[in-house]
Amino acid sequence: MVSAIKSSQHGLTVAQREVFDHLLAVGSTRPLASPALASELKATIESGCTSSLDRWPDGRLWVSKSHLSSLLRCEGSLPASAASRTDTYSAAVAVGVVSHKAIQVSHTHRHLTPAAAVEAAIEASRDDEKFSLWWDDQSPGLQSDLLCQMISRTVGFLDAFPPLPANWVPRFEENVQAKIGGLVLSARPDLVLGRPRSDMRQTMFLCDFKSGSLNDSHLFEAHYYALVVTLRFGVPPFRSTVFSLASGEWTEPIIDAEILRATAETVVAAVNSYVDIMLARREPVYTPDRWCTWCPARTSCTAHAAYAEDRSTSSAPVTILPSPTPAKPIRKVHKSTTKVQSVYDIE
Repeated sequence: MVSAIKSSQHGLTVAQREVFDHLLAVGSTRPLASPALASELKATIESGCTSSLDRWPDGRLWVSKSHLSSLLRCEGSLPASAASRTDTYSAAVAVGVVSHKAIQVSHTHRHLTPAAAVEAAIEASRDDEKFSLWWDDQSPGLQSDLLCQMISRTVGFLDAFPPLPANWVPRFEENVQAKIGGLVLSARPDLVLGRPRSDMRQTMFLCDFKSGSLNDSHLFEAHYYALVVTLRFGVPPFRSTVFSLASGEWTEPIIDAEILRATAETVVAAVNSYVDIMLARREPVYTPDRWCTWCPARTSCTAHAAYAEDRSTSSAPVTILPSPTPAKPIRKVHKSTTKVQSVYDIE
């Protein structure tokens, strides 16, 4: 097994080997999870959200990573986004949709150049009529700018990650849902490797890609993905991370029981706040910061106006909910010296 692991490193670039050794940690020992952990997490969320879910009028509350991340940044963004929600595309959304599809195409059709993978992804995205109409309505100049961004993101993945073997069972943008009573927690990691094992060994790897720099909120996103996967399959992933295609950095990827317990408590608090705000049981707490740029209510928000007027002297915003864990630095983890099994040996 050791020789097979070493041979799989042949031909990797320095950046790919960094991910192979330190992020994927190929060959390192995988921990065993408690069989009771998933049930414990489910009970925590179910008991903590019962009162709020009983008040929710639709019978089922669907919550995504985007909902929770927005809430943790600024409660006021929730009603603003709900009131202005449209089905129109934007340049940023189009780049994200096509880039993620192009990364998938570059894996399944490795003979294609990155540019060809992007073209194939655009054609596939045309199945969505809204995207197709939006894309055709853009000028050649803007299309050129967007194509370059899409190719850059695709190349960023190819140059950072080693080729993914079939026995790692790579999946892209896999939809994972955990249903707890009337609550549905939804997650869609950009990349999933490995499968849940009956012996409770943690072998799955979850990753979300960002085109820019990382920040502390990305750590919660990675932990949320891990929580949903644990609730869905009963076994936690080995690692869950957010990866910057620009810098090659990633959030602290290690997942353990304490992280999952803390994330479950954060989800409970966030769901309760979500219900209270959306049902107008209380006013949202506004926390203006850089994310105001993307908020549809920024032109009418008094909190944003005050922040923008005195940005240089305003105090740092106060987070409305606790971080699931103490902030950890975004860094590359140390290389494991234990070489005992393939990273995603699911046989």
